[in-house]
Amino acid sequence: MLCLFVGSGVLVHEILRYIIHPSSVLVGVVLSLALVLVELSRVGCLTLCFAVNLRTGIRLRTGVLMLGFNKILSLRGHRGQVGQIVDVLTSDSLRLFDAVLLCPLMLPFPLLFVFCSVYSVYILGYTALIGFFIILLFIVLQCVFATLISCLQKKSLIITDSRVQSVNELLSFIKLIKMFVWETSFTDRITDLRRSEVNVLQRSALIQNLSVTISPLVPVMAAVFTFIVHTSLGLPLTTHTAYPIVTIFNCMRFILSMTPSAVKLLAETAASVGRLKKLLLIKNPESYISRKTDCRSAVVMEKATLSWNKPVQHPDTEDRPDSVSNCRHTEVTPTLKNISFTLNKVSSVHRLHLRRT
Repeated sequence: MLCLFVGSGVLVHEILRYIIHPSSVLVGVVLSLALVLVELSRVGCLTLCFAVNLRTGIRLRTGVLMLGFNKILSLRGHRGQVGQIVDVLTSDSLRLFDAVLLCPLMLPFPLLFVFCSVYSVYILGYTALIGFFIILLFIVLQCVFATLISCLQKKSLIITDSRVQSVNELLSFIKLIKMFVWETSFTDRITDLRRSEVNVLQRSALIQNLSVTISPLVPVMAAVFTFIVHTSLGLPLTTHTAYPIVTIFNCMRFILSMTPSAVKLLAETAASVGRLKKLLLIKNPESYISRKTDCRSAVVMEKATLSWNKPVQHPDTEDRPDSVSNCRHTEVTPTLKNISFTLNKVSSVHRLHLRRT
């Protein structure tokens, strides 16, 4: 970004001054070579930055996928949602990769903005601040767009998860659904969810397109309003002061053109990080089976009470009598009560007999 400022601002201004007031040929050659070297340095630094961001993004995505798949392999009781979790993991990791690839290019923007504003005031005067004020308004507008896009993205992700879950239920229990003739209700439900999802995505795309459309016009509007106010005040405007101001505003075009994409990626990444955090914080159910190697029985159950859900233990039952505590502890209706049986281990003789038969 420093090369962009030096090439578009300082060197262009010096070249125009040399054209208006020429001196020796050596000065012109030095200025031309300096402009070429600065542009080559800018392109090289930009390419190197892209390469570093690409490498970092690949490492980040690989690490996120490794953590996510290890978490999926360690889960118990969530086997029906593995496909949905894998889809979420792959899509969100791709959003993180895109954010790491493009968003770091926006970090030098404050420094470039300060350099350009100070040098513009040095060339043109205090009226140059009008153009930078317009650019600041555009940045504030981009922040508003980012907030709206982030809210719409979070809403869209919730609807998408509901739609994918409904489709998985439809595919998993298709025989039961066709037996009870529930096709119409499931179709209407999935269609309504998809219609709501498309509506949210269309609003997000509309805001994004508006941001992309306004972005290239900002440097032109800044230069036009700056020159209008400058000439209206009766201040002088010459060639070697007007053209450097235009080039300085144009040097910020690259940053301003990337701002909508960076804002969109940041909004999507914020929603994706929340979903990845929710995935990585899933806890496995506590183990309720104890293994004993020295026991003669394979399975032993004594007065077991079984239910589909885990009873909830309230913290306020610690200081109460046992009868009240037991009533508060088991709030779920048990499915089976007082189950007791013993399954003995098969001896080696019985195993040999079973294999022969």
